[in-house]
Amino acid sequence: MVFELRQETGEKTGAIARVADRLGIHREALRTWIRQAAVDSGQRPGTTTSEAQ
Repeated sequence: MVFELRQETGEKTGAIARVADRLGIHREALRTWIRQAAVDSGQRPGTTTSEAQ
């Protein structure tokens, strides 16, 4: 949802907060998941989920 919202609006700021509020989850939890998804998809450097396992 965050990636879709960012693509639709063209803005990076505020998307996590809006989606977290809609889903009723903590913003920092969602932010962590988004960072890991970016690593897993190769958009950001780091250890992927499969490498960590």
